Amino acid sequence: MTYVTVNGILNYGGFEGIDFKSDGDEMGDDQFQDYLENFVIPAVDGFINRYCNVKSFELISEDDAIVELRRGRGATGDEYSSVHLINREEDRKYLFREYPVASVLKVEIDEAGITGIPSWTELTERSDDDAGSYVVVEQFGLKFLYFTRNLPLEGYNTLRLTYTTGYAEGSDELSAIRLAATRLAVNILIHKKKIQEATTIRAYGVKDYAQLFDAFMESRLLTEEVKHILDRFRRPIVNTRLYE
Repeated sequence: MTYVTVNGILNYGGFEGIDFKSDGDEMGDDQFQDYLENFVIPAVDGFINRYCNVKSFELISEDDAIVELRRGRGATGDEYSSVHLINREEDRKYLFREYPVASVLKVEIDEAGITGIPSWTELTERSDDDAGSYVVVEQFGLKFLYFTRNLPLEGYNTLRLTYTTGYAEGSDELSAIRLAATRLAVNILIHKKKIQEATTIRAYGVKDYAQLFDAFMESRLLTEEVKHILDRFRRPIVNTRLYE
């Protein structure tokens, strides 16, 4: 799956194969379509995913769900009550490594702990019919896991999370991202077109080609207009220890 289609680029930009060259010759329609599918569209996907710090914004299926192992914190408080260890709020919260979280399928804890043979137990989410062991909290478009009880034992890989990510097809979020992708694809083609024009002018010995070429290069492919759309969805880079 990709953010933009060949038809989307053609309809938005109004380009044809004859507008572009390969090895000095005009591209045919089939060659141009191949160029879009195998170079421009993958480049656009990579630009957007890297800029926004995500694997993908497209909704993944449950069969392709993300499974991640996390470090159980146990109880890091240094006081005891008469019944159990005092847990800090930070011990109960877990951020998901991937974004945006669509659905949480499983939350499992290893009751054997890091020193024993793994013994996974699936926990239930708090609901109207079940007190559960955790809730999924959403704030400002971000989701995190909050344990109400049965916290994972201390040690690496004692918590296992299974979840899906991405925005549903037809959602406002994915529609906006697709618009940004289309604009970015057109920017790449305009860049190619400008290089061709500058090269052609140079071949005829005209001295003002540099101005034509440099004027475009002052703005990058990822323009402010594209960034303005994507910044709404961009995931900030944070301390990686938050995702242990």
